[in-house]
Amino acid sequence: MEISGHTRLLCLIGSPVAHSGSPAMHNYSFEKLGLDYRYLAFDIKEEDTKKAIEALKIMNFRGCNITMPGKTVAASCCDELSKAAQLTGAINTIVNEDGKLVENSTLEKEIKVDAIAPQFEMTASAGFAVWYQKEAKLHVRGMDRESGIQEIACYVDGVYEGKKKAVEGEFVIQKPSAGGKSHTVTIIVKDQAGNQNSQIEELYIDQMAPRVKIGGAEAYMITSRPVTAVYEIEEENLLSEAIAETQWEDVEGKKTKMEASEWEETKSGKRGTQTLTEDGIYQIRVKAKDRAGYEAEDHRQIIIDKANPVIGYVDDLQGKYLKSFMWNYLKEELIQDFTTYTYGIKLDGNLYQMGKKIETEGRHLLEVQAVDAAGNEVVAKAEFVIDHTKPEIVFSNVEEGNEYEEKCVCKVELRNAEDAIQRVQINGEDQKIDAGSASFQCTLQVHQDYEVEVTAVDQAGNKAQESILFKVVPKKNIFQKIYHI
Repeated sequence: MEISGHTRLLCLIGSPVAHSGSPAMHNYSFEKLGLDYRYLAFDIKEEDTKKAIEALKIMNFRGCNITMPGKTVAASCCDELSKAAQLTGAINTIVNEDGKLVENSTLEKEIKVDAIAPQFEMTASAGFAVWYQKEAKLHVRGMDRESGIQEIACYVDGVYEGKKKAVEGEFVIQKPSAGGKSHTVTIIVKDQAGNQNSQIEELYIDQMAPRVKIGGAEAYMITSRPVTAVYEIEEENLLSEAIAETQWEDVEGKKTKMEASEWEETKSGKRGTQTLTEDGIYQIRVKAKDRAGYEAEDHRQIIIDKANPVIGYVDDLQGKYLKSFMWNYLKEELIQDFTTYTYGIKLDGNLYQMGKKIETEGRHLLEVQAVDAAGNEVVAKAEFVIDHTKPEIVFSNVEEGNEYEEKCVCKVELRNAEDAIQRVQINGEDQKIDAGSASFQCTLQVHQDYEVEVTAVDQAGNKAQESILFKVVPKKNIFQKIYHI
């Protein structure tokens, strides 16, 4: 038995007393009866007996036994003596009744018999046959009108958990359940007479949340291939809910909810799969909840992009003739893609810087390369010509200032056959020409002065204008020709 501040003392007074078996006998009885007392032996000479008995009051002893040689002295120290003690003048037992020393050697004792088992109430915060997170607290309150409650003991799955030597107490159970199996909790309540009562209940304890993992899809990954997401849920006990939610946003911005495949049971929990194939942004979220109310989730965002970047404006440049070349497009205008990308521009094999003006005449090659975040790559090419030289107009079969008898066949040709005659005027009147033609011919027979004016344009928009003056006159006779009349 433990000694506390409430423990009362009893003793044996006499000399000699070291051999006495009284301390062992009394202390054993106190422990069995659950009484908070201790019994000691003090070797007290006859002449010190009176002082020792007076000290019982000061030390609040419950009482004492007196042996030789102090029994006569002890009788004189009592406040109240029985008739037998008055006649004999000696005593062997003193009881301290709140500071009053009373001789008590009677053999008559009152014995209480308790054959009724104690009653008790056992409660748990959330009840029994339910799941608890981390721990369950049991509160037990015993009731016994006869001998009183001796102890309350707790056993979990048959293993001793602890006890309370009080009328009521609380037990904290932290042993985790495994495989969804319950714990058997047994409470045994004993009274001071040894009667006992018991109650058995079941409960579950879960100390860990489910473990949720999405495999096959790294967070924020961008790929050009289909993705098979694997949803894995591990739980040591029992799951109550397993959900895989996927939201797909296509390249047009339309959002659609997608269902995961059916779940399959595994040794440690559940497993599900889902294959994603279409271009777009996928928000994947997996949730799990167990019987104890723990929740866990995992989230992924992935992008599938199987399409190459689209490069604009390059096709429009193919085969063009320009006076000069300069590109100054924003990259968002030049290249379109569902994901981010990198790009490069080359002109004639060298890096081209946006906004730089190129005027070197001749044929040029423009190359634009783009690679998106999914690894899709595309190259767009265009050949074009820079030309800032005017077309060259050539008059044939006619010369400036000459006279032609009867008629003149005037021919016009452009040095570059890819250039075109845009306009021909004779004496200010427009002539009918073939669109895109690089040559023109006319026969003039009216006797008069002529001015033929030709306008030509090349594919780069360079223009040239040339004119020639000549005459058509009547046919001369020999005499006129000789004398130039």
